[in-house]
Amino acid sequence: MSRVTNLDSAAKRRNQCRRTVAEMLRRLGQKSHVDDEARDMVALIVFSLHEIDEGIEQSARAWEQRDYWYKAEALRQRWNWTRRNAAQLTFMLHEDDTEQIPAAVASLFPHFSDIRINRYMRGADLWRGCFRRLMQLPQSHTAGS
Repeated sequence: MSRVTNLDSAAKRRNQCRRTVAEMLRRLGQKSHVDDEARDMVALIVFSLHEIDEGIEQSARAWEQRDYWYKAEALRQRWNWTRRNAAQLTFMLHEDDTEQIPAAVASLFPHFSDIRINRYMRGADLWRGCFRRLMQLPQSHTAGS
């Protein structure tokens, strides 16, 4: 019997989201001000950070099921910045705090510095409308409670 492999693992999704955020950070770094497209890009970062956080939680629960409590908690601690930064960016978008958004976005760079971007793989269709979608969600859902 062959081994069953999960082609859509939490780690694979996490890496895809990390790549998406890295691309958005690079694109946002080229903007001089926060316009509608920048808001969409920041909202996509928020969605990606939430997805990373969900994947971390899924992996941690898997470790807990195997009684690796310490490893699960260490994983959560190592990635707790995702939930915190997603909540901060969401709040800033809701408050239309365009002066603080660039600094908050820049604070993410160290978490993605290991990702090399030789060419963009994500197109505008990916982030277009993300801001509107984020604003339609209840704030309690997007705060990362």
